[in-house]
Amino acid sequence: MNDKGKLPEWNKKQIEEQKKINKKLTFRAGLALIITIAVIIVAIIVGFASCDRNSTPQKPANNASVSAIEKYEKIKFSDNNASSINKIYKSKNTGKLIVKVDNVDASSDTSASNSFGQLTDELQSVGSYDAAKKGVIFYGNGAYTDETGKEVDELSFAIFFTQADVNSLDSNYSDYVGSGNYDSLFKSSDAYYLYEPFAQPNKLLNKMSLNKDKATITDSLKINIK
Repeated sequence: MNDKGKLPEWNKKQIEEQKKINKKLTFRAGLALIITIAVIIVAIIVGFASCDRNSTPQKPANNASVSAIEKYEKIKFSDNNASSINKIYKSKNTGKLIVKVDNVDASSDTSASNSFGQLTDELQSVGSYDAAKKGVIFYGNGAYTDETGKEVDELSFAIFFTQADVNSLDSNYSDYVGSGNYDSLFKSSDAYYLYEPFAQPNKLLNKMSLNKDKATITDSLKINIK
């Protein structure tokens, strides 16, 4: 008879084998956990590498497609309530890059400063791509009441710069425009158009001519303006 408390020889061997199996399983589980953590860390690093500090995707290369430019620029300027990019496309008629913007308000000096200061930032960013080599036009529409009292959608303003002139603008020019000198943006442009009801309430825009070389605007946007 075996002494009390002693295990049979076969039972001891079984326990030792089980311990070896458990060690192998623990090692494999640990290795799998390390690999999983490593994959997560790499994914986080790649994510940070593809975004800037504001979670905006990296700016596309200068030769980027118009769709890639639109995607990036819309995100980049989406957090500002002044001027926001609605869409970007190329004029089939002239090859110029066209940018439609929203939220441009010229009804007061402050709102116009904010709107056109932001638009200047957008202009300098969008105008740097190869797609803008023939120049870039920014424009905005608005709701107005015609002589019959009917609400109509009209071109509020449009502004054109050649790429050379965009590149010649000072890096701090948007600060200058945004500090109340927004009329400078139109005066520095190669062509512009102002709809009278849009410009009339503004103390600076209402002193300006309503257009300069408007054919450049109409040829690209394919619209008739007065």
